[in-house]
Amino acid sequence: MSVRIYRVQDADGRGPFKPGFSHRWLDPSPSARDLLPPWIDEFGLGIISRINAGEHAGCGCRSINGLRRWFDDGELERLREFGYQVVMMKADRILAESVNQTVFVRSRPLKDGVLIIRMDGSDVLRESERHPSAALKEGK
Repeated sequence: MSVRIYRVQDADGRGPFKPGFSHRWLDPSPSARDLLPPWIDEFGLGIISRINAGEHAGCGCRSINGLRRWFDDGELERLREFGYQVVMMKADRILAESVNQTVFVRSRPLKDGVLIIRMDGSDVLRESERHPSAALKEGK
C-alpha cells in the first residue's frame, strides 16, 4: 500500500528546514500561523530505529492544505527562488503522523519519482524520475 505525500524539497530531495538556511526564507514573524513543531519534537528520536536499511525517510503532509499550514505564499516564492518545489510522491510506510505532519519512508530516494505540482494541487506541471532542475542539467 502506498500513500500520497506532499512536501517541499530541492533537486536533491532535501527539505528547506535546515540549520543556517531556514532564516533565509522563513517570515520573520509568522503572524498568520504558528510555527509548527519539528518531527523530532513531536514524535521523538525513537522513530529513527524503525527505518529499515535501504529506506529513505522524510516529512510531509497528506494534503496540499497540510502544506499550507507550514508555508505561506511569500515563503513558497522565496523557496522557489532557491530551487525548491512542491512535490507529490508515494510513500511505502508511515512511521508517525499527526495533524501537523507525516513522517514516512520509501524505497526510492526522495528526489526520484516525484510529481512537481502547483500549490493549489491542480495541474501537474511535470512528471519526472528526478527533480526538473536535474533533468534540465542533462538537457531533457
